[in-house]
Amino acid sequence: MKIILIITTFLFLGCTDSAHLKHKEENTTSSPEQIQAHAKADFDAILAGKKPIYAIPDKDKSDFADGGTTFYVGEGYALTLMSRLTQEKGVNGYTYGPILTFTSPDKSIKPKEMSSVRFYTLEELKKLRGR
Repeated sequence: MKIILIITTFLFLGCTDSAHLKHKEENTTSSPEQIQAHAKADFDAILAGKKPIYAIPDKDKSDFADGGTTFYVGEGYALTLMSRLTQEKGVNGYTYGPILTFTSPDKSIKPKEMSSVRFYTLEELKKLRGR
């Protein structure tokens, strides 16, 4: 039996701390359209089991020892690749997917967050990643 838990959320939260949002928005040289296109390409790459194309590992954040959660930073956005060992209804697997956070240089505007995290069995995740 395959168990799939899909969590797709669009959140407009102000609870993300500024350390998580080390985007250097004030140094942004790309247009908002370019930033959104790069963020979408990175988000889609993770959904396809690949590494981000534009974002780079965030040197200011340590990766979690939870099965592979990794933090990236792009121009105007932060990207978290959630990869957490988990068990759903007795089935071992991973909670896997991207969490994308946009911020504005105006600190009074709350960050916008989008995620698409779901449960994969080990076999499903291996197939997604091409292994």
